[in-house]
Amino acid sequence: FGSLGIPEMLVRSLSAMGADVPTPVQRAAIPAALTGRDVAVVAATGTGKTLAYLLPVAKRLIDEPPPKMRGRPVDPRRRLRALVLCPTRELAQQVAREAAQLFRGSVLRTTAVYGKSPLAPQRDVVEEGVDLLVGTPGRVRELCELDAISLAFVQQCVLDEADRMLDMGFLPQAKEILSRAPESRQLL
Repeated sequence: FGSLGIPEMLVRSLSAMGADVPTPVQRAAIPAALTGRDVAVVAATGTGKTLAYLLPVAKRLIDEPPPKMRGRPVDPRRRLRALVLCPTRELAQQVAREAAQLFRGSVLRTTAVYGKSPLAPQRDVVEEGVDLLVGTPGRVRELCELDAISLAFVQQCVLDEADRMLDMGFLPQAKEILSRAPESRQLL
């Protein structure tokens, strides 16, 4: 992973996760994503797509931290710089767990937000500030409408299982959410 441009701290986290050698999908996608280009990947389940987008996202979050004052982020809303949209609650939870393992040993924070569960605890966490938000389109849109989060500083957006999201009718919500992020954001 180091030869692909992944920082040593993340390589150590990968090793602790049991991922020492990049998969073919990761070898193809990571270098392209690290250049800042939009990247779309189509591959079978279990080929390493999640790490193929999480690693470039994590590297950019580490390389470009939010503004700080006295060691703390100036505004928790400016801390949110990456967003992953998932079609299901289970996938959002899984991706957030994997990101948390990857972020271990860093100051990066992540959480998952999804419907059919209480809004208040999720809102409290995101209002404290997270670097990466993983969520279902409905709950992310709800948090935006409540002004609990702002996507104005998001640099990277990921549509995980985009084909499934489209099949489930999430295209209008996903488009609306993406329209709240800067046009210059990277799409994975």
